[in-house]
Amino acid sequence: MVDVHLPRLRASRNELKPIDEKRIERAKNASSISRPEIISAYRSIIKSYGRDPSKRRPSSERIRAMLLKGRLDVDHPAVLAYNLVSAATGIVLSGFDESKILGNIRMGSHSGEVELIDGTILELTGKELVLLDDEKVLSVVPYMDTIYAKIDSGTHEAVFVPHIVQGIPAPLALRSLRRLKKMLDSMGAHTVIEL
Repeated sequence: MVDVHLPRLRASRNELKPIDEKRIERAKNASSISRPEIISAYRSIIKSYGRDPSKRRPSSERIRAMLLKGRLDVDHPAVLAYNLVSAATGIVLSGFDESKILGNIRMGSHSGEVELIDGTILELTGKELVLLDDEKVLSVVPYMDTIYAKIDSGTHEAVFVPHIVQGIPAPLALRSLRRLKKMLDSMGAHTVIEL
């Protein structure tokens, strides 16, 4: 278990304003691809798991592809916000319903099955980095969040965490959190970044 302090963004609000089309277009046009070292760092982690990064891509890369094809379909404005920031910056972000988290979020490893938010079951070997709380796996780094603390229509407080791995400079990850904070603030959320 790696007990590291992860920067995070906390947000609360009962109802968020929708994201305007201009922000969505800006995310489509943002050039996270101009930072190939980000994608390379995430793909290297996936290779270290013994998996093919062309078959299970980092979520920021997958989200960007879905956005460009017009297939990014999410049902919560906060989820859309962190997906847009992730696509635009290349930094993988996770978002969780804070009421579903037990204890602290930390990075570690885990073996066994987890259910991802897209409904697929992933068998973890223990090599994979995960974000977890005291009871469960919250996200598989840098793939996808699990269903266990998913943000949904009942979420009133959320927490967002960047996936910081070797090759991802912490200041770059922090910049993505600041960008998400600015977007959520403009949507009416009350946010604070914790370092």
